[in-house]
Amino acid sequence: MDADGYVTWIPVRREEEADFSGLAAALETPVHADFTAYFGRYWSDPIPATGLCGRVELLQLWNPDDEERLIANQLGHVLQARRAKRPLTLFFACGDDPDQLYSIDNATGEVLREDLPKRSARQIAPSLAQFLGGLRAEPGS
Repeated sequence: MDADGYVTWIPVRREEEADFSGLAAALETPVHADFTAYFGRYWSDPIPATGLCGRVELLQLWNPDDEERLIANQLGHVLQARRAKRPLTLFFACGDDPDQLYSIDNATGEVLREDLPKRSARQIAPSLAQFLGGLRAEPGS
């Protein structure tokens, strides 16, 4: 604990990488490697950041129960997208607006900003690496 009473915490490397084979089986398609790499290596609290797209909260997995919730939420997201005849996307972050998600297009790896009520999406980066490279962590995170 520091002098202000805060506990310093950093992401923790997982002993075993996450296994998204169940998600892939449910989707009947492989899960994009960027999604697996992003969520598969560390346990962490969400990470607030800013970039050209504004403020985002990079979702992270806190523990195994959180991993199960993520998979269930991804399946729900994909089912809604299929009903709306949108491409298969897997979300990894949210914006200031709770109806705004940042997702990976599972076929291309492009990062899309999805506006859920409007059922619209637009490309904002050609890859997850480029999207993340354009962000800076917010102070205190």
